[in-house]
Amino acid sequence: MYYIVRTNNRSPEILFGVIGMERKRNRSRRIGQRLGRPGRAILRILALTAVLMIFWMVGSPLAESRPSQFEAMPIVTVEKGDTLWALAAQVAKPDEDIRDVVGRLMEINRLTSPSLRPGQILYLPPTGR
Repeated sequence: MYYIVRTNNRSPEILFGVIGMERKRNRSRRIGQRLGRPGRAILRILALTAVLMIFWMVGSPLAESRPSQFEAMPIVTVEKGDTLWALAAQVAKPDEDIRDVVGRLMEINRLTSPSLRPGQILYLPPTGR
């Protein structure tokens, strides 16, 4: 159609009027137009995602500057037959109540019950012996 328009030096509206068609309007955004609410929400989500990705890739300098409290703690892998009470007896100081050590072990390792699974990794407090 545009070939016919160009060769006859006519506007496209005249051609569309002759053949009984309506010209489709361009619905794309033009310079200076604003995004609607869904567009702004998507733009905010993309910006937030980009910021989070940058922090994840670079890493937080504050987290790296201070040593973790778990770095100095020995680690033990639970084997079949190990109990929390036996591990507590191994790390307890001579004058320390084993019940307190069991409670501390549960707190350090965020355990909800004293039962252990083989292969489970536990942090132990420094030994007193």
